[in-house]
Amino acid sequence: MVLSGFITVIDFETTSINNPRATEIGLVALDLNLDPIADYETVINPGKRVDKRSLGVSRLSMDQINSAKSFQSYWPAIYPFINNRILVAHNAQFDMKVLRAELGNLGISKVPPFVCTCQLSRKINLETDIHRLAHLADLFDITLNAHRALSDATACALLSKNMSERSFLVKERIEEAKFEITELPVPTGVQIKPQIRKSVEVLDRDENLAHETYTEIISSGKKQVALTGTPKIGKAAFAESLNSVGYFYKETTPGPRNTAFLVKANIDAGERKIRHATEAGVPVLSEREFHYFVDLLKELET
Repeated sequence: MVLSGFITVIDFETTSINNPRATEIGLVALDLNLDPIADYETVINPGKRVDKRSLGVSRLSMDQINSAKSFQSYWPAIYPFINNRILVAHNAQFDMKVLRAELGNLGISKVPPFVCTCQLSRKINLETDIHRLAHLADLFDITLNAHRALSDATACALLSKNMSERSFLVKERIEEAKFEITELPVPTGVQIKPQIRKSVEVLDRDENLAHETYTEIISSGKKQVALTGTPKIGKAAFAESLNSVGYFYKETTPGPRNTAFLVKANIDAGERKIRHATEAGVPVLSEREFHYFVDLLKELET
């Protein structure tokens, strides 16, 4: 595969903060106008222990990681996104540290030049003191499912485009990096199918099934509610909404004894709690269904 342009946005999920190895990679190739032209993602087996904290952040399961192949196995597919290109990343020093380790394991000492959108944001987005990708995505209305590598890379690409339209600094930094573009050794082997992470889906119920579920929740008498992810209204408002109808939110793994239901938020929802709830027979509501449930309880009170 030959990609036009010379820019690729990259993001990794990793084993740890210290001495990190890749557990997932997301790549988005951009054209000269910083518009996406191709992307690639795969889970990666790092061949080493993964910190529990990193698993919690990435929301990857060890089953998915262990069933994936090594970075070397996916390298023939990754190569076109890396070779003779400038890499863009948010907090790029960390992602380049990971890439350097993975390339080093292949016997490749050269590393492509890179541009950091976090550093650029500190110079361009003077209206904020917070330059985390999630905050900037929210600030500029960019869709982000944080800590999923391709989603992070896509959001970073959109942020790059956004900043380039408001400041010359982005294109200036890219022009500087062009002089460092590196030719990497052509990989041997053939491209294999990537392993795309599996997400647990929570589908909205139809009206009849939804009311049946709400009735079961009410009749259970349980008042404790679990949450995975961050609700659009924020956790404080979420808890307040529950309190207004006699329920309460607790940071816990949902179990059948105490938990009335689990809410899957639209942002940063993890799979572990959903799996626990499903296995325990605890109802899982989407964020939209949660609001319907609260409205229903308020109607019943009147």
